[in-house]
Amino acid sequence: MPSAVTLLVAVGLMAVFGAGCSGSYPRPSADTSTTSGLVVAVRPSNPSFVVINADGTVRTYGPETHPLRGGVSGVAISPVGDVLVGINEHVYVVKDADFTREPIELSPSKVWPTPGTNEVYASATLDGSSVWIVQTLVPSSDGTYITVADLVRVDDGAVLTSTTIDRSLFPMGTTHADRLVLSDAEQIDSVALAVDGTIESLGSGIIAAVGARHVAILTNDHRDLVIHEYDGTSQFTSRITPPSRDGRWGLLGITMIPHVSIPWQTLGPDGQLLIAFRDVRPSPQYGRSLYLISKTRDRSYSSTVLATEFNVSEAAWTEDYKSIWLIQPNQIHLMRLGDTRIIESMHTLDDTHFVMAVG
Repeated sequence: MPSAVTLLVAVGLMAVFGAGCSGSYPRPSADTSTTSGLVVAVRPSNPSFVVINADGTVRTYGPETHPLRGGVSGVAISPVGDVLVGINEHVYVVKDADFTREPIELSPSKVWPTPGTNEVYASATLDGSSVWIVQTLVPSSDGTYITVADLVRVDDGAVLTSTTIDRSLFPMGTTHADRLVLSDAEQIDSVALAVDGTIESLGSGIIAAVGARHVAILTNDHRDLVIHEYDGTSQFTSRITPPSRDGRWGLLGITMIPHVSIPWQTLGPDGQLLIAFRDVRPSPQYGRSLYLISKTRDRSYSSTVLATEFNVSEAAWTEDYKSIWLIQPNQIHLMRLGDTRIIESMHTLDDTHFVMAVG
């Protein structure tokens, strides 16, 4: 018989996720070691860090327990589980998410003056051996803004390549062959930057997600979803039929507070995409739903509703793509996928810490 605590957790989660989110809602009681992933919450000023693991462990690092100093502007998690912390114009690589270790300091080839601060974006390559450090809003001689992207090796801080783009673009993530995907502020113009400096246009549209072998793009009206797949030699494009022509796709994986970071991972290596959908019609499914878009054997895609009345602020994959982080401003839950979808309450943050990286 479930305990009173389990029943209370279940009732509370049903209120948050809606009755359409099928499954049971116990606290962790089975083996949780089969899922790997991290959530990093930060108090940006006089920084402290809270690291929540998918196995249920929580580690807190106060200012006196780690060597990082200065205001944190951005955080990202690399594919190998390292944490990238942006402080001013530097990126610090925290190996294995252990903030007691001395971090590896990386810097761009040149620090360009930008409006306000010299904060930089960071996006790791797929093997975690290098990091793209991106400076946006760099003033040019003609009064416009440019982008400078440096690929920096983690082991020794060597700048492997530096590329200047003649307009201001913001990094969205790293895809196959370590190409960096960037988009402008309105997400009308998107490109992929190769290691050799080659720039490929991805066309117009809104970058919904960037994965190891896929890039998902929404049309500007949010009605249509297109997934570009790369197999190493060829590119395939698939258009996803929306559940209703009266609805709109919505973005997920956007950080809780404004800061300098790439979006969280919502697109897996096999094309499994987490995305929101809102039906604008008054109907039994009226409201926001969480969908899983999956690739079939013939390269087509199918969609599955994971939750209706989906009132959670954000969602993202765990590192192994077996479970889904569900993020509220101070509540962190984990949806484990399987024959029964189980949602577990993982941690409650205090009011001074904000989720800044998920993976």
